[in-house]
Amino acid sequence: AKAQRYVGLVKAQRVGPVTLPDGPADDLIIVEVPPEAVSFVTGQRGSFLRLVEEEFGTLLFFVDFARTNRRDRVERLAIFGDKRSRRGAQLKVMAAIEMKCPSHFTAKPQILVDSGPEGFGTEIVHIAEDDYSYALGKEGKTRKKLVRASGCVIEYVGHIAVLSGSDAERKRGREYLQWLFQQRVGGVEVDYRSRDDCIAILVPRNCIGFVTGSRGTSLREVEDLTGTFCFIEGGRDDERDPKPLLIFGATEARAQAQELLQEKINQKLESGWVSNERYGRDKGDSRYSRGYDDWDYGREWDDRPRKGSKGKGE
Repeated sequence: AKAQRYVGLVKAQRVGPVTLPDGPADDLIIVEVPPEAVSFVTGQRGSFLRLVEEEFGTLLFFVDFARTNRRDRVERLAIFGDKRSRRGAQLKVMAAIEMKCPSHFTAKPQILVDSGPEGFGTEIVHIAEDDYSYALGKEGKTRKKLVRASGCVIEYVGHIAVLSGSDAERKRGREYLQWLFQQRVGGVEVDYRSRDDCIAILVPRNCIGFVTGSRGTSLREVEDLTGTFCFIEGGRDDERDPKPLLIFGATEARAQAQELLQEKINQKLESGWVSNERYGRDKGDSRYSRGYDDWDYGREWDDRPRKGSKGKGE
């Protein structure tokens, strides 16, 4: 019945404004879009709405919208889908509105929060200015990775991270974000032995640079491929050998990442190969000012001067 109704709504859009019947619907949420953001939220020929539909498996269209409508009126955007999909699409649209109309939502962040039925709720985490680009990542990859690993809907509305999902999903999402922020300025310690969402691999110090890759590219590739969140526990002053490499995510995803990373460790131990490539530090270049995707684990662990050896240029 719902499928037939959705088909009817899509067809109706081709001939004129779509009017929805009065009364509540368990598959619908309405977002009010301010007039100055309507074109931005729609995108060229509806491209942004189609992108959101594809990402979340939802149906989006403006209700009672006509080209002859006054350009100073608030438009109502209908979002159809299941509970989680609707919420994800809603937050994506809200993030776009906030981008076009700063402080539209963040001036009153409580409107972003709801308890939700059956334990499905929403909470917010404020993102510091210095943490924002780091938490977003190149093309939003870091945020998307946290979504996949935690199972929580995470969207950044301005500098507020909005987390939606079950209690357990939101707890994971909140912790992963906090650890991400901590990595920007130092090491992270996790009581991973007591967790059911983590696998730890012990990595010899002389293998860490090889396993993580230049600027962490190898580790990022494993995360992208498996939908996990991975990092080396501890900071640069931590002298443990081996060091725990923590893998967070769903059971199958963790197992897949563990297999890929263990293969790299074995490859390094068996071949004894060590890269001679070194990456110099410019005086004005701080890895902590770059995004998460640029984190240089290889330089962190393999490029420090060894005892008895001379540093670069000496």
